[in-house]
Amino acid sequence: MRKLYFVLALGALTLFVSCKTDKKETPPEEKVAVEEQPMAEVTDIHADVILVDEHHFDKVPITSHGRKIIEGGEVSLEDEPKDVKVHTAEEMHAVLIENEYETREVDVTQAVFTLDETETFVAYNKKNEEIGVLQLVSDGNGEISKIAFTDKNHKDTYDVQNGMTAKEARQLRRRLKHVKRKTDHYLYDDQSNIMYLLDIKDDMGNEITAAEIDKAEIRAIVWENKDKSE
Repeated sequence: MRKLYFVLALGALTLFVSCKTDKKETPPEEKVAVEEQPMAEVTDIHADVILVDEHHFDKVPITSHGRKIIEGGEVSLEDEPKDVKVHTAEEMHAVLIENEYETREVDVTQAVFTLDETETFVAYNKKNEEIGVLQLVSDGNGEISKIAFTDKNHKDTYDVQNGMTAKEARQLRRRLKHVKRKTDHYLYDDQSNIMYLLDIKDDMGNEITAAEIDKAEIRAIVWENKDKSE
C-alpha cells in the first residue's frame, strides 16, 4: 500500500514540474520610443521697461550723479561730486541723440504740463517708437525744469509705473503727498526728485476729494529740478 502512495505522489510531482516547465513566460512589454516635439518658440511681445532713477534714466544722466557710458558698453556710476549739478537742456539733447532718441514736432497743446510763458518743451521718443515718450521742459536760460516720462513702459526706481492709481503708488511710497499746481495735480515727496502727474485736469478750481485722488491714474512719471520747483 505504501508503494502505491509513493508512486502516486511521485507521479503528481512529475506532472507539477512538467506543467511549470511548459508554461511560457510573458515577455516584458516593449517601450515605444516617443519622439519629443520641440517647444514652440516664445516671442517676447513686451517692450523693455525704461527705468527712471533720481539721477538718470535709460543710460542717460540727468545730473552729475547720473550714470555714464564707459568703453565696452558697460555702465558705471560716476564719482559723486559734492554738489549735484543738473545738466542743461542742450547737454541732455546731445546725450539723448547719442542714445537713439530723436526729437518730434509736437504742438504745445500736447504738452502734459501746464507751461509757464517762459517755459518751452521738446518731445523725444526712441527711434521707430511712439511720439512723445519723453517731454523735456526748460526755462528761458536753457535749464531743465521737468522731464515727463509718459510711455506705459516707463517705471521708476520705486516700482511705480504709469497707469497705476494714486492709491497703488502710495502703497509703494508711503510719504507721497498731493499738491495742485496751476491746473495740474501731482503726488510728490519732499525728499525726492521723482513725482507723478495724475490724470486730473481741473480748469475750474473745483475741489478734488481724497477718493477721487486715490482713483486717479498716473499719467506721467515726472523728474523735477528742485531748484526750479515752485
